[in-house]
Amino acid sequence: MPEAAWVIGLVAAVLGLGAGLWFAPTLILAASLRIVPRLLGLRRDRLGGWPTLSATMRGGADEAPTLVVIHGLGVRKETMLSLVAGLRGSRRVVALDLPGFGEHRLPAAFAKRPPGRPSFAEVRAGSLGASGEAYLALIESWLKAVAREPVDLLGASMGGAIAAWLAARRPELARRVVLLGPAGIRAPRVNAFMREVESDRNPLEIRTVADLDRVIGLNFVRPPSIPWVVRAALARDLRSRQAAQEAVVDAIGALLLDGLRTELPRVQARTLVLWGGEDAILDPSAAEVFAALLPRGTVEVVPDAGHTLHGDRPREVIARIDEFLRAT
Repeated sequence: MPEAAWVIGLVAAVLGLGAGLWFAPTLILAASLRIVPRLLGLRRDRLGGWPTLSATMRGGADEAPTLVVIHGLGVRKETMLSLVAGLRGSRRVVALDLPGFGEHRLPAAFAKRPPGRPSFAEVRAGSLGASGEAYLALIESWLKAVAREPVDLLGASMGGAIAAWLAARRPELARRVVLLGPAGIRAPRVNAFMREVESDRNPLEIRTVADLDRVIGLNFVRPPSIPWVVRAALARDLRSRQAAQEAVVDAIGALLLDGLRTELPRVQARTLVLWGGEDAILDPSAAEVFAALLPRGTVEVVPDAGHTLHGDRPREVIARIDEFLRAT
C-alpha cells in the first residue's frame, strides 16, 4: 500500500509539473500583457465595447485631438505600446484591438469562411467585396461612436491601409494621418516576401517557435530579445488565432494588396508616411507611389529600420510623429 501511494504521488507530481510547464508560458504572457502597460501608466479598457489601451496627456486636460493607433496583421494593441506611451505628452492616445486580433473576437459572420482560400491572383483581380466593406464599416462605426470630433489616425502595415481607407472614405473623421510601412500598394519592386505571397504561400504563418523567430526576423533589423517562455506562449497564442486572421485577410485582401491606389488621391488630411529603409515585408519602393498619389502627403524613409520601424528606431520615429502632429 505505501508503495502504491508513492507511485500515485510520483505520477501526480509529474502530471502537475507537465501542466505547469504547459500553462506557465500562457500565464506569463497574460500577466505581461497586463503588467507592462500598467507600469507605463496606460489604461486597459473597453472603449465603445472594444478592447483598448489608452494614455491621457501628462499634466492636465487634453485639448489636442485624440490619436487613434491601429495595429498591423498578426499582432495586437500591446505591440504599439512604445507609440502609445511615447506620444501621450500632448494628447490622448488610444490603441485598439481590431476584430479578430488580441482580445477582440471576430464576429461570427466573418468567421464562416467558404471552403478553399482565394489565390493571390483572384484577390488582386477582385474588389473589396461585401465582407471587406462590412469589416471596415465595423471600424468606421466604432470610430464614429467614440470620437466626438475629428481624430488623428496612426496605422502600421495593415493598420496603415485601414487608416488611409478611413481617411479617404470618411474625411470628416480624420484630422491628420500617420502611416508606418503601410500596406495597400503593390510595390514597384517585388521582394522575396511578396514573391512567396504571389506563389500563394503565407510567409507570416506561425505554428512553432521557429516560425515566430522567422517572422520576428522579417520585421526587425535588430530583433528584440524575448525570453523563450514568452516566445513559446506567443507562438501558441498566434497559432490559435490563425484562422480568424486568415478570415480577415480574405475579407480585406484586395485593400491590402493594391486597394489604396484608387483611394489615396481622395485623402484630404495632411499625411505623414514613414517607411523603414530595410523593410523586408513591404518593400520601400512603394513609398514612391504614396508620394505620387497623396495630395497632402510627406513621405520619408527611415534608415537602418525594418518593417516595425517604431521598434528599430523608436526615438526617431516617435519624435518625427510628434513633430508632425504638433504642426499647425
